[in-house]
Amino acid sequence: MMAGASAQVYVGGTVGVSQLELDCEGATTCDDTGSGSKIYGGYKITPNVSIEAGYINFGKAKAADSSLTVTLKSTALFLAVAGRADLSPNFALSGRLGLANVKGKGEVVGFVPGYGSLNYSETDSTTKAYVGVAAEYAFTKNFKGVASADFTQTEFDGDSGAVRLFSVGVQYDF
Repeated sequence: MMAGASAQVYVGGTVGVSQLELDCEGATTCDDTGSGSKIYGGYKITPNVSIEAGYINFGKAKAADSSLTVTLKSTALFLAVAGRADLSPNFALSGRLGLANVKGKGEVVGFVPGYGSLNYSETDSTTKAYVGVAAEYAFTKNFKGVASADFTQTEFDGDSGAVRLFSVGVQYDF
């Protein structure tokens, strides 16, 4: 009866630094880091195993030279199995393994001599493996601080690259 009374549903959100792998060959400026965020929810099957779903905004990366600017944005919807190890009454580590539907949107804007102005945009969606790790600190039975790292791949115009989010936030167990 006590097992049925424990919290089984949880929600959380994090914000942090994202990195999108961007080929900057020939660019005079290259910024492959940005701001990212994640919202998620889960259902505990057992105290140490959960099913989790969420949305990750991996931010944007930008490369430019004197005539062209390339911007790449990436987001993902994920579904994963999460395993959790309690290291103390207040501290736990967790890992996630699943699939992500990743959307990569790229824009190329500028001027190409001999061709004129260029304004090209494309969005590609793909399903890729998703991996996440996190550390949790329980401030109360239901309220936790979370530090996490999330990893997957994005695609744009036939090329793929790694996307990462390193973030901190909160989680609430109902």
